[in-house]
Amino acid sequence: MTLSENLEDYLEVVLLLCQRHGHAHVNEIAQMRGVKKPSANSALNALKQRGLIQYEKYQPVTLTGAGLKIAEVILQKHRRLKEFFVRAV
Repeated sequence: MTLSENLEDYLEVVLLLCQRHGHAHVNEIAQMRGVKKPSANSALNALKQRGLIQYEKYQPVTLTGAGLKIAEVILQKHRRLKEFFVRAV
């Protein structure tokens, strides 16, 4: 499944919040992404349509099994990139 960089970033944020709290809330997601709630809702609906998250309005957001696998790969990729650029500087 191909995701835009933007949706990858949202999936990563959901993973990070789920690791901390067991779930994520739209307000937290929007804050971490630096966007307003409607933008976060739109992205979350796109992830829900792809079967990557469980999300209902006014309810916590969680990852599906497929979403967790993809989010972990994305997080690992982003950590490697960060490590590369830190070492390159």
